Amino acid sequence: MTDIFNGIQAETDAAGTLHPLAALDAHGLTKGINGRTLWHDLGFHIDPGTITAITGPSGAGKTTLLNAIGLLEPIDRGAITYGHQRLDRLNRGSIRRLYRETYGFLFQNYALVDQWTVGRNLDLAMSSAGIPRSRRACLASRSLAQVGLADKRDAKVYTLSGGEQQRVAIARLLTRSPRIVLADEPTAALDPDNVNRVMNLLRGLADQGSMVIMTTHNPDIVSLTDQHITLMPDD
Repeated sequence: MTDIFNGIQAETDAAGTLHPLAALDAHGLTKGINGRTLWHDLGFHIDPGTITAITGPSGAGKTTLLNAIGLLEPIDRGAITYGHQRLDRLNRGSIRRLYRETYGFLFQNYALVDQWTVGRNLDLAMSSAGIPRSRRACLASRSLAQVGLADKRDAKVYTLSGGEQQRVAIARLLTRSPRIVLADEPTAALDPDNVNRVMNLLRGLADQGSMVIMTTHNPDIVSLTDQHITLMPDD
């Protein structure tokens, strides 16, 4: 359960003790690809319960930065910390645990198994996160209802529209309530109704205490977020 403690996002454990949720900080991040510097000495602070947009022109390294925060791609210099933990120095075992317990990803290709049912895709995510089997059916039903797909649990993913697959990917996040959500262009190629639906769902995750970090090139989407990190190519 997420609550507010002295103005700070916190969660309550089984004993009723409040624990403040960690913030994410970057210091002096530098990254180059093929001899070109994408960003140099970049720093930012992101609080839990917020939506942050990474924006900038094509080629500025938006997805690369998102991947670096998600430990999918190394940085050349600098530090990324989550609370008191130095993320960029974690070993493989610690990174796997972070993926299981803390991170949630929303990729442009949705990362769903097309030939599986929606329910089986959600069950796999919950199993990987260590959620007991006894809780999974209830969590899946509730999450699909939240994204307006309560009747699609037994549908094969390949029969769904792109917008519906996007919502299944968000339902997968909702079953786990990850503390850090990394979304790569989550509204790209969606119609206006689905754009609003997706942003409302991401706002709902933030309201529950998640830290949502997303890439976008759309200024209208940026206006719906709490803060933005603007990248400019280093010419």
